[in-house]
Amino acid sequence: MLDKDVTKPSPERLFEDPNRYARAPNLELEPQRAIFHGYQEFELTKSGLTVLPEDAALRKKQELLAPYFQPRYLADRTMLDLGANAAFFAFWAIQKGSRMATAVDMDAQYLDMVERAKKQLGFVQLRSVNANIVDWDEPADVVVALALIHWIYSCTASFRSLDVAVARLRGLTKSMLLVEWIDPTDPAITSFGHLEWNKDSAREPYDRETFEAALVKHFKYYKLIGPVSDTRALYVAFRTEEAMELSCPLPLLFPKETVISSRWLARQHGTEFWSRVYDCGDIIVKQTTSDLAEREAVFLRRLDGEYFPRVESSETHTDYSLVRMEKVNGVPLQETIDQLRASPSEFVTFFKHSLALLQKLKENRICHRDIRLENILIRKGKPVLLDFGWALDTSDQPEHRQEDLVPPGLGEGGRPPDGNFCDVYSMGLVLREIADWDYPNANPIIELMTEPNPCLRIVDPTILRILAQEKLVQLIPPLATFVVIDDGFFQHPLLPERHSMPFLEKEGAYYGPPADDETAISELKRMQGQGAKYLVFAWTSFWWFDHYTGFVRYLDVSARRIAADDKVVVFELNS
Repeated sequence: MLDKDVTKPSPERLFEDPNRYARAPNLELEPQRAIFHGYQEFELTKSGLTVLPEDAALRKKQELLAPYFQPRYLADRTMLDLGANAAFFAFWAIQKGSRMATAVDMDAQYLDMVERAKKQLGFVQLRSVNANIVDWDEPADVVVALALIHWIYSCTASFRSLDVAVARLRGLTKSMLLVEWIDPTDPAITSFGHLEWNKDSAREPYDRETFEAALVKHFKYYKLIGPVSDTRALYVAFRTEEAMELSCPLPLLFPKETVISSRWLARQHGTEFWSRVYDCGDIIVKQTTSDLAEREAVFLRRLDGEYFPRVESSETHTDYSLVRMEKVNGVPLQETIDQLRASPSEFVTFFKHSLALLQKLKENRICHRDIRLENILIRKGKPVLLDFGWALDTSDQPEHRQEDLVPPGLGEGGRPPDGNFCDVYSMGLVLREIADWDYPNANPIIELMTEPNPCLRIVDPTILRILAQEKLVQLIPPLATFVVIDDGFFQHPLLPERHSMPFLEKEGAYYGPPADDETAISELKRMQGQGAKYLVFAWTSFWWFDHYTGFVRYLDVSARRIAADDKVVVFELNS
């Protein structure tokens, strides 16, 4: 079935013969091996695959993709190789455990070579199909789409949109997509003018930012694997939060239907670490290699509270350990980013509790070492931090530190430039990604958290919470009563020798933002009747100036603005 947003190309164009300018295709066929020449140059045997020296690009792709062409991703799974050419990646997938690989291409000469090699060497799990991606609607667990995105954007299928192209790839992908980005400055594009086809009907730009935005939109998560050249790069994208790796060697403890995650974690000191997670109704059971789950239980017991899963029990066996935890009824942080960006009050709440979470870690002398979006859930507006298996005890007791337990890639993308681990820095990066310049008043605090120089970085959560208070001591006289608009960010009493009142308040506690301007004005008048002489806007609530415009106009008329900077705005209220 054709998508309504996709049109077939004219048969006279270059894309009907996409390999026209590649090396001449040829197949050397022997009883035990096949040697392919042309767009892909490699030697194939029943159990081996070797890229020939003249094909540096293919060799680079093989090196980059090797971690993903493993049984943990491919065992007993189907694979789809789009724009397969000589089916290098389809053959490779079968050798790594794929139960069926389909090679789709439009070049009959290459597909004939594939069929001859398949029959000669006995690759019965391989299927080759002459088809356009527009006509292909059979999904597979793993999809490979290399050297293809620029074709399907405007040539081969006239998708005219990277968003539509990536959406089509998502529709074909059950688990994992391996895709190659081709920059507009790539010689293939500049020489043959791929992007000129259907240029007038293009609905969005062809650039990397738009491509990555489409991956974010249509997949649960993605990451850059690495560059193939200055103008090409490989990406991996997953349909689910966790890749379900079926070759996990851990013994199955509960029915297969309860498994919600099964994945390889890392190789450390010669040991392959794996994790499997079961949904057992009211509890979650995490099973890991060695004592990793038991370590997680030890840390979580010390951190008992609303920001961390509650431990029910744990146990250690010969080859694995497990921890039983409460099932957190929350939403992945990644899925709430748009909501946090759209609601200043919810963002401030999250910000406040993120700092409180960091304070709990500090008080208990624990460094998580892997704070990132994927490891945080949102429960009732508050963050819940997961995955403490690689955490570190920062106390002065050497036997508890285990600093050598640092698997490759731990904290990747969230560590300071000096390569050390810093939870405040990592959380600052999370907050920066959420704020996304929608909340510029949060930037000064975030910048202090993510300062590259460790000597200048503020890592004490308590200091971060009171930064805005110093100026108030100078502005508000002792014994004065003042109203604080901070969306519940600060703790009261706010200043020594002064009485602070949260706004709105009920029985002395923060009660949330007002329903409208009239409510805000009425409540302020009531609090003035209780002796309030000053009104303070903390940076966390600067959004009020855009939202409660009637209230702000009332203040401009009835009060005097005595201070304003990037941390506070202070009004002296008229009697």
